[in-house]
Amino acid sequence: MNIDCGATEDYHDKDGRYFESDNKYIDTGEVFPISPAYKANWAFFRNLRSFPNGTRNCFVLRPKQGKNVNYLITAFFFYGNYDGKKRVPVFDIYIGVNRWRTINTSQSIFSDVVYLATADTIDMCLVNINSGTPFISSLQLRPLVTKSLYQPSPGNLLGLVNRFDCGATPVDDFIYRYQDDIYDRIWEHSLPLSPEISTINSSRSANFSSGYSEQPAATVLNTAVQARGTDMKYNLEKITNPTSEFSVYLHFAELVQPPQGRRHFTVTINDIIQGPFNSPGYMGTMYVNGSVRGIVQISIEATNDSRLPPILNGLEVFVVVPLLKSPSNSEDVNAMMEIKRTYGISEDSWQGDPCVPANLSWSRVGCSSNDSPRIISLNLSSRGLTGDITASLSNLKSLRVLDLSYNNLTGSIPESLAKLSSLAVLNLAGNKLEGSVPKALLEKSMTGALNFSLHQNPKLCFPDPCKYEINKTIILVVVVVSASILLVAVVIILLVYFNRWNGKGVNKHTRKSSSYWKTTGSERFSYSDIKRITNELTSFIGEGGFGKVYLGELKGTQVAVKVPSRVPKQCAKEFENEVQLLTGVHHNNVVSLIGYCNDEDGKLALVYEYMANGNLAEHIKAGLVYLHDHWKPPIIHRDLKTTNILLNDKLLAKIADFGISKHILVEGDRSHITTDPRGTLGYLDPEYQITKQLNTTSDVYSFGVILLELITGQPAVMKEFPHLHITQCIAQKDIGGIIDPRLEASSYDIDSVRKAFETAMACVRMTKIQRPDMSWVYSELKDALKIETGSSSKEIAQITEYDSINIIEMNPMDTKNWKMEAPAHTW
Repeated sequence: MNIDCGATEDYHDKDGRYFESDNKYIDTGEVFPISPAYKANWAFFRNLRSFPNGTRNCFVLRPKQGKNVNYLITAFFFYGNYDGKKRVPVFDIYIGVNRWRTINTSQSIFSDVVYLATADTIDMCLVNINSGTPFISSLQLRPLVTKSLYQPSPGNLLGLVNRFDCGATPVDDFIYRYQDDIYDRIWEHSLPLSPEISTINSSRSANFSSGYSEQPAATVLNTAVQARGTDMKYNLEKITNPTSEFSVYLHFAELVQPPQGRRHFTVTINDIIQGPFNSPGYMGTMYVNGSVRGIVQISIEATNDSRLPPILNGLEVFVVVPLLKSPSNSEDVNAMMEIKRTYGISEDSWQGDPCVPANLSWSRVGCSSNDSPRIISLNLSSRGLTGDITASLSNLKSLRVLDLSYNNLTGSIPESLAKLSSLAVLNLAGNKLEGSVPKALLEKSMTGALNFSLHQNPKLCFPDPCKYEINKTIILVVVVVSASILLVAVVIILLVYFNRWNGKGVNKHTRKSSSYWKTTGSERFSYSDIKRITNELTSFIGEGGFGKVYLGELKGTQVAVKVPSRVPKQCAKEFENEVQLLTGVHHNNVVSLIGYCNDEDGKLALVYEYMANGNLAEHIKAGLVYLHDHWKPPIIHRDLKTTNILLNDKLLAKIADFGISKHILVEGDRSHITTDPRGTLGYLDPEYQITKQLNTTSDVYSFGVILLELITGQPAVMKEFPHLHITQCIAQKDIGGIIDPRLEASSYDIDSVRKAFETAMACVRMTKIQRPDMSWVYSELKDALKIETGSSSKEIAQITEYDSINIIEMNPMDTKNWKMEAPAHTW
């Protein structure tokens, strides 16, 4: 494989070598001719390809021999003042994901490497290190034989340091490239000579018998250096590194016709003696190799019985370069290359391996951190993609997040996407997809295993066979907040939750005795009713601390039924607590209790309104002003966290799970409760560990943690380091360093985020007395929304006005009295 970088067409050079244009091997860079003032010794030096854009630019080589083959790869660089700057650039070259060497073309114009290919394609990449624009003149690739002389040890490659034609007569050219060398190796003639060494030449040019596949060209073997005495020494300290490992190859050919056994010698490389050796037969060849560390010192010494001094015809020195990084999973790499080709994606960073090295990884691609990284997220939103959803996406087996929203994709949704077992987020909104939504994807969405966005696909329908068009008849369980409006939408949600109430129609509630079970207004069900509502408890949709949750249907309306799975005594206590607290509580942002089951045989169940979009932890993140300030006596939730905030089909959020919630009975200056240790690690008021007391600011602390989760995209407690809290992870960082990196900078106002962040940090102060109340938090978040949207106070009030309706006591199942929960303009 001979590639002329910058050639406009394929051609044969004067020696008959066939050269290809590089157009089919790379899709970046610019082509330039060298300056007319410079002489081009070879045709492939007349043009070059330069890379002014992007940090890494890669040639993708596809040798027909494929993987598990050693290749000799040569790269040529001839600057020729092509840019008129007379300033030679310095840059790095990589083979695959590992650095090969730094190129300084004022010192060398070619570089060889022996590389064992682990895949059917080989990436040869030029990397900009801010010392000039990388460029390249030509690439050459030769497959080596199975039992090659050049054998890199596992996990290493061999980079050429020097290759000498010993005994060659100096001419104008610094290097030779011989037609009779099947590997087209380049041999220098600058091996240092000393008074103890002379040169000899063959009296006639002849072919040498093939002792090994990589023997030098006959032109090289026809010359040699010879000791004037009994030995000759070479110290190559100027071309080697004292800390590196080297592979050294010495080539011998007999140029005189002595009687057998006339030339005997030993070879010592860095104190390691090899031999003795007999000189090969006339016009025969042999080699000696060695692996050493540090400065390369070579001594060739005649034995006592030798009649002729030692000779040396060719010398090669390679440095051993460790391959410290492993490439990404090959199946993922192939899939990404096919995705890139299919959609014609031209991102500057989409060159080489998608994940490795980490500082050169592809934009919009997220990778795991294991030794052979997997692709775990892919964001191709708003990239102008056209055509069908490519099947190659289904080959990304570890994919967790896939965002193809707001493109021009057509055709149907591939069922194969449902086979991606790790897929948790799939956003296909804003395309031109059509046909029915695969049942398997819908089922994953219904169980909460998949956040599935499909809106703004007018021709998409549900289910199979197509009966209902999305956006017209039925709202799927989808997440409709895109990254570009995520922050605005969430702040709106938070404002809705904590809007001030005027107190009209609020039912005052006090704790009741066990007779409460007979007088409560909530509907009571038998256990047989529960089984009928849930189709024999077959539609499992989730699980919490109390027990399992099943999807049911009551009077034509979907409901969620929670059935305990723990010790009956404890369940009964939390069961009674939740029923008593929620009866009479009617607020847009508190989940509605429809009824309960408390059979005489101890069977318990709670029936709630169904929240189609799961919990906030699965989507975004947070209404406590109502429970703290406008419900008498106040209620402390005690376990506020993302998984206890549910989202309905309009993405209206409601606080749920009041099993361990408590009333605060305000007596004099006492406004707290002393309680048993309950709550969730990471959300629990840190002062509680000392005082064993909770008040409304304990919920404020939990809410602050939720706000930080929203802003940073990080969990309350790190999974890898269970004692590391989110507040510790963001300590001493500026606002730019803590914002969720999945949000593009253009999608939010930094001052708005800073305002929300400062509000969150006020909530998570270590002591209760330092924390604000929820009314203050509400006011600060409203100000953050003003900054984000540029809206006036009046407009902000209009956005959240529906939450100010007077809530009246009503039968939760009497749908004719239900109020509209979320007017369209909110979203």
